[in-house]
Amino acid sequence: MWFGGILCHGQAILLKTPEMVKICPKCGSTHVYWVAGGLIGAIYRCNDCGYEGTFVLEVKPADLERFQKELKSNADGPDEF
Repeated sequence: MWFGGILCHGQAILLKTPEMVKICPKCGSTHVYWVAGGLIGAIYRCNDCGYEGTFVLEVKPADLERFQKELKSNADGPDEF
C-alpha cells in the first residue's frame, strides 16, 4: 500500500525516491559521466562541452527541460563575476 512516497509492505517500510538525472552545470547536457574518484569524491566529465569537475547537478526528469533552458539563458548573458 502506498502512502505518499512511502511503500508499506508487510512490516517493512520502503522509501521510494525519485530517479535523478545528472546534468552538466556548464551546458546542461545529460552526457555527464563519472571518470575518477574514490574516498574524496567523484570527478565527472561532460562529453558535449568538455567540463570536468566534482560538481554536477542532479534534477528530476520532469524538471530537466526547465534547468537546461535556465542554464542556456545564463550562458548567453554576461558573467556577473
